[in-house]
Amino acid sequence: MLAWRLALPLLKRALPLGRLVRLAASVRTSRSPFTAGQVVSVSHRLFGRRSLESSDCLERSLLTYRFLLEAGAAPELVFGVDRTDVGVVGHAWVVLAGAPIDESPESLARYAPLAAFTPSGSRR
Repeated sequence: MLAWRLALPLLKRALPLGRLVRLAASVRTSRSPFTAGQVVSVSHRLFGRRSLESSDCLERSLLTYRFLLEAGAAPELVFGVDRTDVGVVGHAWVVLAGAPIDESPESLARYAPLAAFTPSGSRR
């Protein structure tokens, strides 16, 4: 996970979003010795406490999405926007079994989903 954590800041600037998601989704499931809960826990340690306004939500969500897939889970990656007084704010998050991971549905209610990617990396 650490290698992906270090590569993501560069990858997100070099690749279009769809290609980046497909790259993250290009894993064989059940390779990981980690459970879904452990993946989220390690992601916390690598990124620190999540905040809706943090600039690393894309990196954190991509990392969590990728390693949940490797652990055999079926996450979705969602991108949304919120219009504010000063402009548009984007956010990325992971959904597993219909519920957002590490964020409450209430905290995400202000974001209008723009795109969602399935476990295969294709756009829903």
